[in-house]
Amino acid sequence: MLRSRLLWRLLAVNTVAVLAFVAVSQAYIDWSLRQTLRDEAMADLKSRARLAFMALRQAGGQIDLEEVGRQADARVTLIRRDGMVLADTDADGRAMESHLQRPEIQEALVRGVGLDTRVSQTLRREMDYVAVTDPRDSQTPVLRVARPTEVTNARLSAMRQGLLAIAGALLIVGSGLALLATRLIRSPIDRLREAAEGMTEGRLDATDSAAVRAAGGDFGELEAALYSVGVQMRQRVNELEGQSRELASIMENVSDGLLLVDAKGDVALVNRAATRLLGLSAAQLEGKPLWQNLRHPEVHDLLNTLREVDGPSSVKLELGAGASTRTLEIVATPMFETAEGEKRSVLLVRDRTEDRRLEQMRRDFVADVSHELKTPLTSIKAYVETLLDGAMDDVEARGPFLEKIRNNAERLTKLVSDILDISRLEGSPTDDARQRMDLNPLVERVLAQFKERAERRRVTLEWLAAPSPAFAVVNDEDLSEAVENLIDNAVKYTPEGGKVTVTVSTADGLHEIAVADTGIGIPRESLPRVFERFYRVDKARSRALGGTGLGLSIVKHVALRHGGRIEAESEVGKGSLFRISLPAA
Repeated sequence: MLRSRLLWRLLAVNTVAVLAFVAVSQAYIDWSLRQTLRDEAMADLKSRARLAFMALRQAGGQIDLEEVGRQADARVTLIRRDGMVLADTDADGRAMESHLQRPEIQEALVRGVGLDTRVSQTLRREMDYVAVTDPRDSQTPVLRVARPTEVTNARLSAMRQGLLAIAGALLIVGSGLALLATRLIRSPIDRLREAAEGMTEGRLDATDSAAVRAAGGDFGELEAALYSVGVQMRQRVNELEGQSRELASIMENVSDGLLLVDAKGDVALVNRAATRLLGLSAAQLEGKPLWQNLRHPEVHDLLNTLREVDGPSSVKLELGAGASTRTLEIVATPMFETAEGEKRSVLLVRDRTEDRRLEQMRRDFVADVSHELKTPLTSIKAYVETLLDGAMDDVEARGPFLEKIRNNAERLTKLVSDILDISRLEGSPTDDARQRMDLNPLVERVLAQFKERAERRRVTLEWLAAPSPAFAVVNDEDLSEAVENLIDNAVKYTPEGGKVTVTVSTADGLHEIAVADTGIGIPRESLPRVFERFYRVDKARSRALGGTGLGLSIVKHVALRHGGRIEAESEVGKGSLFRISLPAA
């Protein structure tokens, strides 16, 4: 198709050029060359007339007019000065009218030579006339030589025919050159077109570098430039694709949800985290107004203010109900304009459920600590005020009051100590005081501290050590406290005649410290919460026995800090079993 259009255009240009050449040449022939030829013909005829006139005078007026006409190759007429025709080579002179008024005769009588061009009344043809005489000799006749203008016209016609032949030849040669030029131009143009089409289809390296090097001339330079553009575009596209993949990877793997919304609040783009946090699929979100899926007034108000704010704005909302309730924070950026002129805003969705839970835990902790501190302080204050009011002098009352003050003070000390311990365990994930040691002597040492107390409560202590050393990397003080808390609880909640069994064993690369009792047990519904801070199954009994509610929480944090775990099993009325598992070393 390209070749056809180019060929026809070149042919049209060639044809127009040839026609213009023909038109200009024809105008030159008609306007300039025609007159030149006429002048040449008239000058030639004038020369022939003078030669014939000279021959006439030399012959004394007696010449063969027919012979003169043949030699002059023209019509010859002999005319008296009064206009009467004496003789004519092409007509009967006696039958011809007077020629005295002929322009060439009148001019010759005055100047010696007269010229004219007109249609002959005798021959009915356009003729060139030249009349010659001696204006000073009244007896000398006028010799007139005439020749048809067709001779000059024939030369002009021959020139026109030659011009047309040249024009035809130019058309043929020009058409051949146009076809050749089309073929020469077509190849690089086709390569350029294929390269351009390849670039539009994404094949930015469609131009062959070898062909570019082989090509020459202006098209070669153009192909080289196009190839260079293609290489640069390929590099740029590769960079953009890489950046796009990086951005897509970041969007898909970031933990926070991301949504791109337009000025109407319709979701244009959403990442995987956002669908997970909102509990909706991408198909449910993209292309639809966000408020239709999140029917919360806060979201509706946030979307309505996007065009007005000049800084980030946020709202919090809760999704779900009961234990599965999640708290989400949606942060919206101010509107920005894309390259296409569209308004967009980025919404960041963050899961604040854990933050809410931690905040609630902090509040509960502060409330529990305040309550736990307030109870013994209130008791101490009451006993001190009683003593100050006069009981100090009562020997029998003073002793029990002071004993109770001491017990509450010890309870406060233990409570503060446990609070400091659990804060230390939670606040520092590393421990530089660990060392490799055998768990058997560590547990046996702690168990020995409860021997006398267990005997007073008539509780049997049983110790089952591992058959071989159970080495682990531990913090002696922290692990001792954890084992102490477990044994303390076991002895404390086991009635008289009961039994507490402490065991160290090894299996599957783990060392296990187990404390089992035959005590009152823990209800099934309370078992998952026994490791929470300040949680007590029986609050009244726990306080009566001096518990702070932090012992098992400390045990859990010690186990986790050592890379282990704590497990509990219990049955009401039959007893409980607590196991600490630690990595062997």
